[in-house]
Amino acid sequence: MSKKSNVVATIEPIETDALAELDGVHGQVRRMMTADHLSYVLVTCKKSSRKGEMEVQMTYEGDPVLASYLVKGAQDQFEQDFLEQEVDE
Repeated sequence: MSKKSNVVATIEPIETDALAELDGVHGQVRRMMTADHLSYVLVTCKKSSRKGEMEVQMTYEGDPVLASYLVKGAQDQFEQDFLEQEVDE
C-alpha cells in the first residue's frame, strides 16, 4: 500500500556567493568539507505548514555533473528501498 502526501515542496536553491555565509546545517556541512571531498549535495526540509507547504533547501558544491550523479544515485536507492518495502507488505 502506498502512502500519499498532500505536502507541496518548493526547493529554494542557495546562490553560490551566499554559501560562505550559510547558517545552520547547510553552513556546518560546508565548513566540514575538506579538499578530499570532490562534491556534496545537501537537501533539508522544515515541517509542513497548515496549508501543506514545506520549505525545502538544497545546496551543492563541486562539479554540477557529479552532484547530479549523486542525486540520481540517491533517487535510485530510494526507489529500490520503496519497491522492497512494498514487496514486504
